[in-house]
Amino acid sequence: MPAFSHQIANVKAGDGMAIRTAVNTLVSIVDTGIDLNAESLRNHVIDSIAIHEEGTLQTDIDDKHGHGTLCSRLILKGNPNVQLHVIKLLNEEAMASSRNLLRALDYLQEIDSSIINLSVATTESKYAKELERACEALADQGKILVCSLANHSDYSYPAVFDSVIGVQAHIQGAQEGYWFNSSYTVQVIADGTPVMLPGLNNRYTMFGGNSKAAALFSGMLAKLLEDKPGLSLSGLYAELEKQASRTSWEKKDMHLVPFQPISNEEWGKYDYGRIQQMVQLVTENLKLIPAQQDKLLNTSLLHPQFGLTPERCVPLIKEIERTFSAQFPLDSISLLDFHSIFSLLDLVEEDGGCEIRI
Repeated sequence: MPAFSHQIANVKAGDGMAIRTAVNTLVSIVDTGIDLNAESLRNHVIDSIAIHEEGTLQTDIDDKHGHGTLCSRLILKGNPNVQLHVIKLLNEEAMASSRNLLRALDYLQEIDSSIINLSVATTESKYAKELERACEALADQGKILVCSLANHSDYSYPAVFDSVIGVQAHIQGAQEGYWFNSSYTVQVIADGTPVMLPGLNNRYTMFGGNSKAAALFSGMLAKLLEDKPGLSLSGLYAELEKQASRTSWEKKDMHLVPFQPISNEEWGKYDYGRIQQMVQLVTENLKLIPAQQDKLLNTSLLHPQFGLTPERCVPLIKEIERTFSAQFPLDSISLLDFHSIFSLLDLVEEDGGCEIRI
């Protein structure tokens, strides 16, 4: 049986159909559950269910992985008034069967959701027809399905179904908004730049990719439906196109993080001792060899040779805080802040930290 994992068209329902709306937009999120210790999330949950691996319906929606918690935070960031309907489908490894996804979609026909956020993806076609029919049934009810494309893939289900708004990530920075074209198979490109967010037990982690992009877009959609109640499907698409920063693109536009050269201007911003202090800190934290250390001042830290993965960013930023007596607003930090030794020093300068600890 094909398994689904988290990752991250034209809707066939009648164009004039009204989208389901309420005073507080209800978003159903199909994922790994939510962290029940997070009161800021728990207070938004009005209903929930868990679909266990054997297919039984249960009540334990506590997140054991963290993915659903992070997606929920991003949806609420887009619209803090959202009410959440949580369906815990994915297990501790963020996996589920295709049959259980079908069960979740069938169950959602009984829920008055405006938006259904799906961070699930498979490239297996065995259950594609059944999944497509289930998604069409939900779209026919006036529900908007938002689904992330599988990471590192051009095609996955349910994202490519006509009844689903497929979302793919682009490392573009939030200031560029989203791209939208209703005639494309995957209609939305949104910011997937990894950002720091509080995950399980309020511990910060870096979260990005297609799932992040889809959750951001769901939050934005929820705000749009709140601001413009009574929109028809065609009206929603027209509004999305109006607000999009781009309405056409090619695959070549979906570039990864550019490894921009370090400009000579960066060298004059900080004294040599301060620069060397950051170089030493990064070298020790990433366990770099001398040959790698020699390249730190003229190469982006995001280059694969340094091994700075999103998972290693939080320990690094904590060490920078300790060493430079700084305290950063972690929610505002993204992977792009780790571009270079100098961008890290910029963070310290913006914080006002100056004392150096040994």
